[in-house]
Amino acid sequence: MSEGQGKFILLYVSNEDSKEMIKHVLDEGVERGVFLKSDLSSKIVEQFDFLKNRGYFPNAMILSQGNDLVEFAFRRHPQQDPNKKLEEFVSDDKFKL
Repeated sequence: MSEGQGKFILLYVSNEDSKEMIKHVLDEGVERGVFLKSDLSSKIVEQFDFLKNRGYFPNAMILSQGNDLVEFAFRRHPQQDPNKKLEEFVSDDKFKL
């Protein structure tokens, strides 16, 4: 894979786990505090709500540069309505980005 063609993983972290996650990231030399005005948050929440209403509980988003499709990692509601199920693609190697 050429430089600049990586993937981004955005994870959902509960309030209980957020301090540990931030500590782990900051321990690796990462800094924080740069903000950009963006409607990205509302768009993400909108997509998460759409999935929740269809019986999916999203945990992560996987974004590929140059691709307008967003993959979601999720937990399925145990009584998900089969009529609300979206088309799903299953990879042979679930660890490959």
